[in-house]
Amino acid sequence: MTKYPNREALRKAHDIYRDAMRPFIIRCLKKVRGEQVEDLIQDSLLYEDVERFKEDLREHNGNIEAAIDINHFPHIIREYWHRDRVFSQQFNSNSKVQYKTGTIADGRNLWAHPGVEDLNSERTRADLTYVAEVLGEINNRDAKREVEEIRDRLFSNEAKEHPAEVENADLKERLAEMSKQLAAVEAEKNEFEKRFQDVQKRLADIEEVEEEWLASEERLKTVSKELTATKAVKIELEQRLETKSIRLEEVKAEKHELEEHLAKVDDSFIFQGAMFTKKGSMWYAASDSISQVFWNYWHEQGREGKEDMRDAGWRVEKVDGDWEITISPEDFEAWISEDGEPPTLPDGDWEMISPEGFDIFDEPPIPPTRTSDERTTLPTGKEMEHPALELLADGREHRRLEIINGLTEHFSLTKNQREQLSRSGRIELYLRNKDLIERTRTGYYRITDLGLEVLKRGSH
Repeated sequence: MTKYPNREALRKAHDIYRDAMRPFIIRCLKKVRGEQVEDLIQDSLLYEDVERFKEDLREHNGNIEAAIDINHFPHIIREYWHRDRVFSQQFNSNSKVQYKTGTIADGRNLWAHPGVEDLNSERTRADLTYVAEVLGEINNRDAKREVEEIRDRLFSNEAKEHPAEVENADLKERLAEMSKQLAAVEAEKNEFEKRFQDVQKRLADIEEVEEEWLASEERLKTVSKELTATKAVKIELEQRLETKSIRLEEVKAEKHELEEHLAKVDDSFIFQGAMFTKKGSMWYAASDSISQVFWNYWHEQGREGKEDMRDAGWRVEKVDGDWEITISPEDFEAWISEDGEPPTLPDGDWEMISPEGFDIFDEPPIPPTRTSDERTTLPTGKEMEHPALELLADGREHRRLEIINGLTEHFSLTKNQREQLSRSGRIELYLRNKDLIERTRTGYYRITDLGLEVLKRGSH
């Protein structure tokens, strides 16, 4: 005879109970539409039980039935008792089954973690009875009979020798069960009261939302009136704008006529948007556009900075706050010859004066001067972004000429393409507008932290 008969008997009964309940649980959960059985089980368990279930599922190669533990049964039954009537219909709405499955799970923990003594006889008999009753509820008669035989064999002698004690134990067991049922009913009552309070609060919130909605309707009416008035003002402004646009076209036409007239004057001529006027023996250019024209030409030569100017034999000096640049007749003639036949140049020096307050070394933006056909021959700003950032990846400042030369070599640009790229300033403007580079001084650039981050992302 075993040293711990009660524990051994309960263990055997629980094995029978587990093997019978597993397929029953799976069959019931499959009735829930649109859900996977594995997900339903995990949704009903506590966090630590979910992790254990996942481990058991992997250990049994995805066999859900083999991964369900006795401790999971009460949680699953309670979670889906009312949903689609998965379990309440099977047990004829007998909520005692929920209590019994929980008691059975507690009993399983007793024999699974044995002490130095055998289990209590009264508790053992109660657990065996609950196991048999639940097996009967799921219509597994064979399993129920096996458990009843285990119970009867275990307590047959005790019933004969001490019938009064056995009856008294049964009464105690029933009393304990009724007490637990009463506690369960009290808990359910408290839960319903809490839900009722929640519903009342939600009703109050809905009433508050309704008030806000009514107020919003009133505001909407006011806004609609304002919108109608605004549309009327918009129409009036559009009409005024149309009038101004017509006047602007008229002014442009007058300006064009004036430019054509000035071009015919012996002592002045217009080249690339800048008017050159003869004063004494000197020719001057002092319009707002001269800085743009100058820089277009200067960058086409691949030059940058006042040191390059002085190296080229130009005079660079600041007079009364304005920069004055005196260039050689050869360079000036080469510059204006790009627009066709140059005008007859008188003897003497040629002087170009920048607009008042303009620092000639603070390079203005350069608009593209290529035709639509020429524009497609150059890489796009996005295509040149990564190679240009790689040239600046060391974080030091670099001359603009280094970037142009590097991109020319990378894309194997022709001489004409390189000149277009240098003249347009496309890549510097593109990278600066995206905050990928910064200008440290005239003609010098350095990569920004954002540029380094973009370069790093593009390298992966």
